[in-house]
Amino acid sequence: MKYTNEASYQTALANGMRKVKEYPDKKNGISYAYAITRSEWEEIRRDHHVDY
Repeated sequence: MKYTNEASYQTALANGMRKVKEYPDKKNGISYAYAITRSEWEEIRRDHHVDY
């Protein structure tokens, strides 16, 4: 995501993601990549008792 995209950043954090990469981007200046592992996601699901 573009480094200034506050809404996407907040959504990523709310979904348990963390920044895994920062890289130069000709169009945006800097872009960030956020991710979550399957085990992290499953732990969140377990903790919140949500069935998907």
